[in-house]
Amino acid sequence: SLMNLEKGAFVDLNKAYSKLAVLSGATVNCLAFSSNSLWIGTSQGLYRLNVNGGSLERYVHDPANGLSIPDNNITSLLISKADMLLIGTGTSLCITDQHSGLFDRPLSDANQRNASRISKIKAMLEDESGDIWIATSGNGLFVWSPKGGDIENLTYDHNNPYSLRNNEVLSLYRDFSGIIWVGTNGLDVYNPKKEKFTLYDYVPYSNDKLIFRNIHPIYLDDYGVLWIGSK
Repeated sequence: SLMNLEKGAFVDLNKAYSKLAVLSGATVNCLAFSSNSLWIGTSQGLYRLNVNGGSLERYVHDPANGLSIPDNNITSLLISKADMLLIGTGTSLCITDQHSGLFDRPLSDANQRNASRISKIKAMLEDESGDIWIATSGNGLFVWSPKGGDIENLTYDHNNPYSLRNNEVLSLYRDFSGIIWVGTNGLDVYNPKKEKFTLYDYVPYSNDKLIFRNIHPIYLDDYGVLWIGSK
């Protein structure tokens, strides 16, 4: 469904765009919008809806084509500042220029041990330096520099009180000041200037702390209020 913010009502997308009926059996995991195209990441591949003409294209994994998406389970989408579409899947990361229909796998040739550990991608964001932050289910956070090719892995370290507190990273959000909010089984806050994580742990039945685990959506509104969704 799509919500009309002016009217405060939901619109049935299947009625507005009849071709979306093919998604009825798929789980929609993520969305991204760019240049009149709505990209839809599902459990059965990647779809592109032209919101003006109503046409719908589907992209799926083809084992014989190294420039197809690497996995049909699309778990995260990100439009970069360079207008590239980054696609996170259950197995790896791919990227496309949004026009060619070709999907490059930039980490497949990376001469780094960390590259092979990037899988089960849950969320992505781009920081002010153009680095891509990649949240994974089980291997913590990865910071990939497309320019230099470096990949840093941020994980839990019991000897470091300022490390990430959980390697099961579910969501990411960067606020206007550059602080990165990391949803795990609690809420980690990363200050890039200090290169430290601070944990806001969950405390059941509390009146002024997180009362649930599994932090998924994080959003800062125009009034400076941080909204945090949990499972």
